[in-house]
Amino acid sequence: MREGVGETRFPRMFTSDIHAATPRNDKLGFSWEGAALPNPPQGGGWGNPVSPCPNRWWERLAPPQAGVRFDRLTAGGEPRVPRIFTSVTMITSVTNPTIKRLRALRQRKAREESGLCLVEGIRLVAEAVQCGARVEHLLVAPALLTSPFARDLVAAQVAAGTSILELSPDVFASLAQKEDPQGLAAVVRRHFARLVDLPRDRRPGPVALLEPADPGNLGAIIRTADAVGAAGVIVLGPAVDPYDPAALRASMGAVFALPIVRASWEDFVAWKRATGLPLIGTSDKAPTSFQAVVYPQPAVLLMGSERAGLAPEHQAHCDLMVAIPMRGRSDSLNLAVATGVMLYELLRQCGAT
Repeated sequence: MREGVGETRFPRMFTSDIHAATPRNDKLGFSWEGAALPNPPQGGGWGNPVSPCPNRWWERLAPPQAGVRFDRLTAGGEPRVPRIFTSVTMITSVTNPTIKRLRALRQRKAREESGLCLVEGIRLVAEAVQCGARVEHLLVAPALLTSPFARDLVAAQVAAGTSILELSPDVFASLAQKEDPQGLAAVVRRHFARLVDLPRDRRPGPVALLEPADPGNLGAIIRTADAVGAAGVIVLGPAVDPYDPAALRASMGAVFALPIVRASWEDFVAWKRATGLPLIGTSDKAPTSFQAVVYPQPAVLLMGSERAGLAPEHQAHCDLMVAIPMRGRSDSLNLAVATGVMLYELLRQCGAT
């Protein structure tokens, strides 16, 4: 990477095989006592993620340099977030090329090309780490990071070999979408499961969403599905990205805890037939209330889009159609609310306490 004003170089700890294990700290020669990282292997051994995108801009996040050291204490002798202070410098320019590339992850095109997403906030970063998501880089603004829990989290990730990029408060704020940035974010590799990976004996079963368009709704549904212990969330057809920043926030990190599948309607129907799982749909015109049915379980809950619901051709594949009654003036429910109502009825019938 070209070095100049406001630029930095920081470690990439992953091999060219995106499924390969992360190098451990004992192999890197890294410790809190200030041991230096070794020189990168010859021949590009630090590697880059595999992607069909010809641009591959994320490859310009450079491998580590020799002599990178971390101090453990502040000048006053107090514990602090690791500070890179030799050959790696803090990024202080909002126009830094690396910052521009990270900021681009707000856009779906950049996320699809790179397979990465930007996760902001202590809670979401902690969920990603604890759920085993592939954290490619931690973004830390030491001046903003006051939480002892977050400092411990960063320390543990440094010890595990995760690369750290330090930012000034202004630069971090330029990436953040929260009003009061907490000083911690992460670049995380997106992960999608396959239909065949979904557990078939989980009760409640998975919830399938037909072309959801609102990221807040999708994130809230993922959070609710995780809360009831559902088998996963299936996103069907042209739909919003589950790793959209608004969806990540609404999910409160549940996107990292639950299998998320993207599939076409045709593949979903074929999978449903192959598994024999019952399909439950909802419609305001269905003759039976959702509370008047004993549901076969495990089953798949199918919810229509915010705009059009389930069309007749989709309802034709359902084994059971139910309605959520409404007694007031409103003639419809928010998709996330309606899905939550159905999921908790399914959970209730599972005998949950």
